[in-house]
Amino acid sequence: MKKFMRYRKSEMKRILRQDIKASAVVEAGIQEAYSVIRADAASRQEERRQMSCHGKTFSRRWAAVAAVVGVLAVSSVTVMAISGIFSKNVEQSGETLSYQLEFNYELTPDTVEAEVGYIPEGYSEVPNTDGTKWCADDSYQNGISIMMASADYLDAEPEALDAENVKSMEKTTINGMEAHLIVLDCSEEQDEKYFDKRIYLFNETEGYVCVVFGGNDLSMEELKKVAEGLTFTKTGQSAEYMSSEEKEIRDASAQDFEKQWQESRDFGVPQEYIYDIGTGFEYQQLKTENTTAEGVAKITVESVEMIDSVADYPQENFFDYAEDVELQLNGDGTAKPYTRVTYDGSGEEIAREESVNRKFLKVTVKAENISESAIDYWAGAGYLAHLEPMEEGNYKYPDTYTEPLNWQEDSMSIEGGPIYFDQSPYAGELNGHFFWRELAVGETLEYTLLYVVDEDQMDNLYLKYSSGSAIPLELDGTFSDRYVRLDTELNISQ
Repeated sequence: MKKFMRYRKSEMKRILRQDIKASAVVEAGIQEAYSVIRADAASRQEERRQMSCHGKTFSRRWAAVAAVVGVLAVSSVTVMAISGIFSKNVEQSGETLSYQLEFNYELTPDTVEAEVGYIPEGYSEVPNTDGTKWCADDSYQNGISIMMASADYLDAEPEALDAENVKSMEKTTINGMEAHLIVLDCSEEQDEKYFDKRIYLFNETEGYVCVVFGGNDLSMEELKKVAEGLTFTKTGQSAEYMSSEEKEIRDASAQDFEKQWQESRDFGVPQEYIYDIGTGFEYQQLKTENTTAEGVAKITVESVEMIDSVADYPQENFFDYAEDVELQLNGDGTAKPYTRVTYDGSGEEIAREESVNRKFLKVTVKAENISESAIDYWAGAGYLAHLEPMEEGNYKYPDTYTEPLNWQEDSMSIEGGPIYFDQSPYAGELNGHFFWRELAVGETLEYTLLYVVDEDQMDNLYLKYSSGSAIPLELDGTFSDRYVRLDTELNISQ
């Protein structure tokens, strides 16, 4: 069983539009991506405001979030001598579980795969998750998710097993392994479907922990049956620990990234990288696994128009109309209102508004391949963004950001990306290459995109063309992102 990788929604959406190349795996790949988005109720929510009881991913901590009701007594288990690959110490302090593991680096563990023997009736395997996730009613929400954490990973990520807002934790034995049955307090969870249970299975001798996540749609007893039915097999592949030097390099790189990211935000966006509608600019088309060549396209946003309804727009030109769009529309093609949550830069909720109305932005674009070879052009590169003028002439990024309260049931637009493309070679298909078009040398493509935007957020509205770098301000002072101002054309602000 491979590790079940997760990404932020923006990354997943880009994967859906960019990184699937073989038609035989398109549907499976997309379903895997969407299962992550829907089941996790948005990974960015988990990371920034911790509103999903599925918990954080292996990349940091697994944490459940909500108001704390149950309070646990402080306790600890004394660390014993290491007789296998690792030994553990777990502390319960209030609503928090903290795990400390010590490793015997003289022993080399094998990676291990899990095979499932029992799944409750009515649950089916989510496509292309390699036997790691099962859901009821094809919703890809909550259900059962199984993950393996090998010794090398647990050593590299010492907080991987930690959990917050723990309502209860019971220790037992399952299949000869110590098991921790954890229930999370989700008393303020607003989503209808979420993960609020997990079982840790510890095999210190072989050097792995198996984690079985369970949703609020099944009982802990059923989740125990799933854990009891698991069998584990060594793969014959050795796990390799990170050296102390590698860890230092990783941590230093993370600190450098954070520093550069903050400097970039403080610097803002220079005026010369902001364009008006009708003004062309060069956009670097980078070579990826699926693109034919690296090159440059000249992009001109020709017009933008606010529309109330998409009833007259062909359904086949929407990316995943059935899942992402149709459920969010009224019968007349207008967008249903939704509950919006506003957060500050630290991820703290500062406002919650119900029945926020949305409209659609119709954006027409012209792209010309000015490279010396054909390119695979990404028509979905522009994302909606907001900027505010600064006194020194640059434009600043906003201090707050907003998200739907429930991403699982409101995923029509993910982080400002387009939902419609009228020149897709895969119209009517759920295809990861939906927003890509091959452009011959000198070829010009004119196309229409549709976006979703809140009625009260038209001010200071821009279309952002990113280089793909998380830090637009490079160390040499080069600025890589490009912005097109939309609100003046919409007659919203001057």
